[in-house]
Amino acid sequence: MDALPNITRLGKLEAEAERFRRKEARARRRAEKLERKILAIRDAMGFAPSSGAVAVQGRAEGRGPTGVSALRRLLDEDLARVWSARELHEELLARGWLSDTATYHRQSIEAVISRLARRGEVERVSPGRFRPVRARGD
Repeated sequence: MDALPNITRLGKLEAEAERFRRKEARARRRAEKLERKILAIRDAMGFAPSSGAVAVQGRAEGRGPTGVSALRRLLDEDLARVWSARELHEELLARGWLSDTATYHRQSIEAVISRLARRGEVERVSPGRFRPVRARGD
């Protein structure tokens, strides 16, 4: 009978986690929309993309996700896949979500992956290899 309270608590925790995932998805969509607006304004004013940002083709036209959002979307497409920074970089280029003329784009991707790992959103499976944390149970 001791397991029953734990099962009830587990269900509540799972429901809470799902609520936060939905909230995160809404926030991510809002952030992507704002990033497109920011880039459009910067482009109209003749400003270069802000330093440290992952430069993405078509941002002003809204043709794809940007920066961290692009990496998260890519990682979330196949939760069991283990990625290297090089593979993420190549896939972002192939999708047109990353400009091949951006400076320091590979280092930016590595920095973003490290930040996501510190936040617990991805895990380091081995040196230089990552996957989304949600894939752990699969």
